[in-house]
Amino acid sequence: MTVKMLIGRSQTGKTEKMVSEIKQLMKENPEGSPIIYIVPEQMTFQSEYKLASSKGLGGMIRTQVFSITRLAWRVLQETGGISRYHLSSIGTNMLIRKIIEEQKDELKIFQNAADKNGFIQQMESMLTEFKRYCVNPTELQMRIAQLQQNDHEKKVLAEKLHDLELIYSKFEAGILDKYLDSEDYLQLLAEKANESVYLQKATVYIDGFHSFTPQEYRVIEALIRHCPNMTIALTLDQPFDNEPPDALHLFRQTGETYQTILEIAKQQKHQVEYELLSQVPTNKHESLRHFEANFEVRPTIPFSGEARVMIAHAMNRRAEIEGIARKVRALVRDEGLRYKDITVLMRNGHEYHDLITTVFNDYEIPLFIDRKKSMLHHPVVEFIRSSLEVLMSNWRYEPVFRTIKTEMIFPLNYSSPLLREKMDRLENYVLSYGIQGSKWTKKERWKYRRIRGLEMTNTGQTDAERDIEEEVNQLRDIVAAPLLRLSRRMKKAETGREYAEALYLYLEETDIPAKIEKLQIETEERGELVRSREHNQAWNAVVELLDEYVEMLGSEQMTTERFATILDAGIEALQFSIVPPAMDQVIAADMERSRVADMKAAFIIGLNEGVL
Repeated sequence: MTVKMLIGRSQTGKTEKMVSEIKQLMKENPEGSPIIYIVPEQMTFQSEYKLASSKGLGGMIRTQVFSITRLAWRVLQETGGISRYHLSSIGTNMLIRKIIEEQKDELKIFQNAADKNGFIQQMESMLTEFKRYCVNPTELQMRIAQLQQNDHEKKVLAEKLHDLELIYSKFEAGILDKYLDSEDYLQLLAEKANESVYLQKATVYIDGFHSFTPQEYRVIEALIRHCPNMTIALTLDQPFDNEPPDALHLFRQTGETYQTILEIAKQQKHQVEYELLSQVPTNKHESLRHFEANFEVRPTIPFSGEARVMIAHAMNRRAEIEGIARKVRALVRDEGLRYKDITVLMRNGHEYHDLITTVFNDYEIPLFIDRKKSMLHHPVVEFIRSSLEVLMSNWRYEPVFRTIKTEMIFPLNYSSPLLREKMDRLENYVLSYGIQGSKWTKKERWKYRRIRGLEMTNTGQTDAERDIEEEVNQLRDIVAAPLLRLSRRMKKAETGREYAEALYLYLEETDIPAKIEKLQIETEERGELVRSREHNQAWNAVVELLDEYVEMLGSEQMTTERFATILDAGIEALQFSIVPPAMDQVIAADMERSRVADMKAAFIIGLNEGVL
């Protein structure tokens, strides 16, 4: 087998050449041996769309576009090994929370930090990093022993490693032979590649990567060993066959990747060929070609012609975004660009997302923000969290009215604006009469007097006061009845499964699926396509969350507090993942995570010192 390395600087045609080869192979023999096109996870949709929509191709059967994880799924379906339950990020978070609750007394550094927001996600990220870089608990134990013997000054580091090793080893023991998390698939792929007939016949193309983790290198090693042909594209200005790139070289990262793959191929006794592409596209403006070619040259070589690179400064972020919005409108109106030809790139997206949404909406510019957004503030998720907090806090004011303000507890056929106004009056009553705790759960009716005093205890109610009292008690029943049923079921529950069933019945009784569908239709009719899809995703995520809880902890003895704590860890991991809902939109994306292609205008925002 020959491993072909396709190298060249940016926009020298590496991807186009690769795609052209794939299309030619498909035209010559549409039902031939498999072609596998491996790209990063965030590029799979656009790469598959680009191939499938190619003129004259008429679809594709022979070629499959995969991320490395999805390739593992495909191979394991053929060879076996996928029968274990898949543990998503949600399940991983809940399992970590369970381990920490059980081992809290053994932790030395993380004992106090374990209850802080974000700690579980940080721990999940750490365990994922260990797996990606092939670090196992035994190696951590050896490192702890070295630190304790040789370096007493690094006691804090040793204690931190002790906590990490404890959680990691318990996590591995918890999933052994029962579950698979996302990182385990790559290890299984490397082990099972020799059994796959699909891989042994496949031509493999790898594109869009700058570096690989040790776990991914093991997969590449297995593919080189068992696949007949492989082509890998890297953004690189020259081959590094003998010496590694200089530490300050512009393409140091991809140069090191090139050398590692070269070493893997040599160990397998396969020949490596490279093709250096250097032709710059003719439709690229001369100033951009100059900028790209001389970016790292010192002293700087000036460009004397008309430039297509503009540097602008603004007084504040809003002025910056409004300037971009005006320019976008001008590009579409005067220069014939489509919105889909324009992208806005940023590093500190959390500081810009809300502002971009507001300003672009004011300028009537269709926008899609490519980001992972937390589900914590979705009404259904907040409804679950606040309802459980009502039971654990003995009906305190704050969680009760957080539950009410999600509007998920409202009856399905009631008018929301009218009922919302009534609930505001209920809130005023609760605050003025100090209603909390057992006052919500007792059968005794609430009383209302507009004016209260010692001399008026025996006076009768006015009609207006009687109407208000009747309304307050009706609203109280709307709120308290479903929560009381949930409370009774929770008190009877003993295992994780019974707690999950109680919560699911609560969601069914309050018509959450129908309310979600109603919200989805309403937002879609208003043209809010992203929000419409978010509603559907939120409900599916909640069902998946409860399924994973039952799968992992269904038979364990529980208390309401422990159930809510572990469930909350899973809820914190819930995120929306939306593909662009329309064809013609400006894409706002993260510079590091997102991959955008075929753009004609790019705005890079927020380039202050320390950001880029």
